[in-house]
Amino acid sequence: HWARNAIRRAERVLLVEGYFDLVRLSAAGVEEVVAPLGTALTSDQAALIVRYSKNVFLLYDSDKAGLKATFRAGDELLRHGASVRVVTLPSGEDPDTYARKAGREGIERHLGEALDVFERKIQLLERGGWFADLHRRRRAIDHLLPSVRAASDPVTRDMYLGRAAEATGVD
Repeated sequence: HWARNAIRRAERVLLVEGYFDLVRLSAAGVEEVVAPLGTALTSDQAALIVRYSKNVFLLYDSDKAGLKATFRAGDELLRHGASVRVVTLPSGEDPDTYARKAGREGIERHLGEALDVFERKIQLLERGGWFADLHRRRRAIDHLLPSVRAASDPVTRDMYLGRAAEATGVD
């Protein structure tokens, strides 16, 4: 509740994994930040977040667990009508250490480079070679479908379907 006025002023909310990330970002001057402080973002938390802003930036760790949590949170937020973007920090950095090194300016730079959650998913699948053969392409589609289904906005869902068709070569 302490971030609600900052969220409204900034017309965005940054979602981080834990309290160290939240405290460090806040100390750097980024006040529109919240943390679920649990293993997964709940439906109630997502509903509360979108009451204050539908523009959500996910700023989780980029390790395997962080990426998994990023996409789970992204899908939950999509179900609540949010516009969800993923912030990617330099390799080896997490929000806590990066905010300490680069301050608000560094965080803002990466916020400007954030990708839509669905686009980030496709980017990671492409880098992993998931679209190289039919078997892996089919499994890649299975990774994309939860986000397509989660998108409550029909226009967003249609855009996601079009982008998935483009990436996979499937109508």
